[in-house]
Amino acid sequence: MYDMLIQGIGLIAFALFLLSYQVRSNRGLFAMQTAGNFLFALQFFLLGGVGGAVGSLISCFRNSLLLGSKKYPILGAKFWPVLICALSLTSCICSWQNWFSILPFFAVLSATIGYWSDNALKIRMFNLCCASPCWLIYNASIRSVGGILNEAFAISSILLSIYRFGFHAMAENQFDNKKKGQKCT
Repeated sequence: MYDMLIQGIGLIAFALFLLSYQVRSNRGLFAMQTAGNFLFALQFFLLGGVGGAVGSLISCFRNSLLLGSKKYPILGAKFWPVLICALSLTSCICSWQNWFSILPFFAVLSATIGYWSDNALKIRMFNLCCASPCWLIYNASIRSVGGILNEAFAISSILLSIYRFGFHAMAENQFDNKKKGQKCT
């Protein structure tokens, strides 16, 4: 029963990530993913994955900065990724359990660099080539069903978007290329 409850927390986190992709605004997306990361942190802690729990909490912090960066430009400053990566490295060292403990560090590091680039192609490539595979392996190592599903979906979604639109279209912001009132396809 206890194991089902822990896996249920991860499945709810996965559902929040799935729903976040349907939200129209970046603000809504980051808010839902922050809530999902918080639930993954709780699940990882309950599964004994301290490194993953701390990595997810650092991701919550990073997403919170990104949420407020439009209103408060200091929150989007270039020193934040350096601070977040240093915090992630420190947490990796302090919460070391085994070789899998390094995976959340690389996931947070690569996702942070990608998000701060503010470039859709770079965000997808950092997630596809590093963040999602690291989280996928980590999730499998601690047996997080919701985490495994979340990263498998993320990888599949990125690959599908690359197949559908190509690499070059990923770097374009389609909404910026349209006139106000014109339908985006």
